[in-house]
Amino acid sequence: MRTLIDPDNALALVLHHSAPMGPRRNSVHAAVGWTVAEDIAADADYPPFDRSMMDGYCVCVADAGERVRVAGEVAAGGTVAGVLVAGTAIEIMTGAPCPAGTEAVVPKEDVTREGDAVTLPREITIGQNITRRGTECAKGATVLRVGDTITPLALASIVTFGIESVLAYSTPRLAIITTGDELVPPNETPGPSQIRNSNGPMLTAMAQALGVSPTLVIHAKDTMDELRTALARAADTDFIVLTGAVSAGKYDSVPDALCEFGATPVFHKVTQRPGKPIFFATRDKQLIFGLPGNPLSCHLGFHRYVAPALRKFMHCDPVPPRIEGVLAASFTVKGPRTLFQLARAEHRDAAWRVTPLVGRGSADMYAAATANALLRFEPGVGSVEAGTRIEFEWLLGAH
Repeated sequence: MRTLIDPDNALALVLHHSAPMGPRRNSVHAAVGWTVAEDIAADADYPPFDRSMMDGYCVCVADAGERVRVAGEVAAGGTVAGVLVAGTAIEIMTGAPCPAGTEAVVPKEDVTREGDAVTLPREITIGQNITRRGTECAKGATVLRVGDTITPLALASIVTFGIESVLAYSTPRLAIITTGDELVPPNETPGPSQIRNSNGPMLTAMAQALGVSPTLVIHAKDTMDELRTALARAADTDFIVLTGAVSAGKYDSVPDALCEFGATPVFHKVTQRPGKPIFFATRDKQLIFGLPGNPLSCHLGFHRYVAPALRKFMHCDPVPPRIEGVLAASFTVKGPRTLFQLARAEHRDAAWRVTPLVGRGSADMYAAATANALLRFEPGVGSVEAGTRIEFEWLLGAH
């Protein structure tokens, strides 16, 4: 196991041990949010017939301005036998198939009807208010390509094609285990030495921002027995993220519990602020992250290391692009470790103006509540003046 490694080596090790998920076939309804592993093509022309775009009358263009006989009616889902001929019209509803011979559909409000006859407007254009067969999607046309996500709208197209199952890459099974005797659920009143559990909801929201709904979110007290029970419940997941008990304190037993669980440690502690005590291990193909318990360290650990592994698992680019901006306020970098600084980026004067949000330590999440960006400063940088061009990345779930 490696210790006290730099942030870039830590990320490289995480990605080295990460692997894209293989595809599997599943019901289309159960695969929403998954990434397709095969092209999805139309099984027929859509619409499968010339379709009326509104309520009105099917007519021949030569009858413009004339009074013609209404020879029938067709509703959505219905049909009309025979062919429309000059001197007649057929009343039609929105979405219904146009009878053979239809050259245009005249809206109901543009005609005058008297009994079984209608007087047509003087100007009628061929094809008006008709969606021709196959013009929306021709038979064999590819609608979804490998790598596209099955969204609710994509699902609508897939079921229209009569497809019941798809080959796709699933979202990962993720377990979140928070630890600590001092934590109580958010809906409970803390005791004198307790605080509400914010890490569980925060990490759940960050996972959901990636399209991942955690399979399991549980809490364990600071005992080996509770950790063993929690890990056993998470044994069949693809990812386990624990928070707290990863440093060197008397009750920081997560590393020992993971070794007993059969995990192989990869690294422990990264030369970064916040979040130095981060722990990473593997168990067969399962990836396990031990994040520090204080909220900002926990947030950075998920954003910088867990999220890239989840993205790679889902066949997405692991690391988000960096954006160029301008530092809006002077900032001083201290200490021998790489600093990841939460900030607020706002677009003003044709540039992204980035303001560091300085709190009172790595547990102060309140000063960073409006953060939407992350800055990186290397050791020894010292003072950085306002107006300096810098790079930043968007925070997960905040942009």
